[in-house]
Amino acid sequence: MKTFGYAATDADTPLQPFSFERRAPRANDVVMEILYCGTAAFSTPIGTRRH
Repeated sequence: MKTFGYAATDADTPLQPFSFERRAPRANDVVMEILYCGTAAFSTPIGTRRH
């Protein structure tokens, strides 16, 4: 399953588009398609990626 998102490859680079291949879902896995997403300033992990 081709998966798309954003990732910082190290502490000094900005977030950038990132894709990777997931294994096939198994019997006990849950598969969800996320169509929209937002972040809240107080709960986002984006600011913690440098730590």
